[in-house]
Amino acid sequence: MSANSNTSHTNKTSVPSSCKNFNEFFNSWLERQQAYLDKLVEASSFESRDEKRELVEKVLLHYEEYYEEKYKVISQDIFQLFSPPWLNTFEMAILWIDGLFKPPSTDWS
Repeated sequence: MSANSNTSHTNKTSVPSSCKNFNEFFNSWLERQQAYLDKLVEASSFESRDEKRELVEKVLLHYEEYYEEKYKVISQDIFQLFSPPWLNTFEMAILWIDGLFKPPSTDWS
């Protein structure tokens, strides 16, 4: 999946650069997350507890990096937390079904 592809957000009129940067960050973060997941599956074959501990520490730092970056983005615009432009249409539908997101064009009265 390319970070430059125009997916699902072509209907957005203006996406702040912090969102675009987070979208790129998030895509690369997911790729690294998959690599860590693969390593964690392999970790059961590690004989050394130190190797396992080191891998777990890297994974925890990986999640910490995600939350730090997310905090930077929402510090600039808290509403991005409730309607994140980096989500695809399926993810937005899940938020809508769950009641966490209401499309602005819908009349709720």
